[in-house]
Amino acid sequence: MAAEKLKDSMYVDNCVTSVNSVEELESFQRDAKELLAMGKFDLRGWLHSEMCGQTFEREIEHQKSDLPEVMVLGLAWNLEEDSLSVTYRETETKGEFITKRKILSLAHRIFD
Repeated sequence: MAAEKLKDSMYVDNCVTSVNSVEELESFQRDAKELLAMGKFDLRGWLHSEMCGQTFEREIEHQKSDLPEVMVLGLAWNLEEDSLSVTYRETETKGEFITKRKILSLAHRIFD
C-alpha cells in the first residue's frame, strides 16, 4: 500500500499526499523511508498539519507558528489552517474579474 501511495504522490523530488490519522502518517513515513532507502534515496523534511512543535522524527526543529506557510508544488500551504492558496500578480488578471476558472488556471499553471 505504501509503495502505491508513494508512486502516486511523487512530483520531481517532493512527496505530497494525505492520510486520515496520525497513526497512518507514522506508518506511511516508516514504510516510505524504508522503500526509498532500498534505492539509496533519503526521504526527509516531513511537514504535516498536525505538527505540535516537532515532527515525529524531529527532522524539522521549528514550531508550527514558525512555519505559517510553506510552498508545495507552487501553492502556499498554511499549516495551521491546513489550506492551500494561490498567489498571483495583479498583472496576471489584467483587470478581469477573478473567477473560479481563473483561480484553477493559476493553480494548474505549474503543471503546464
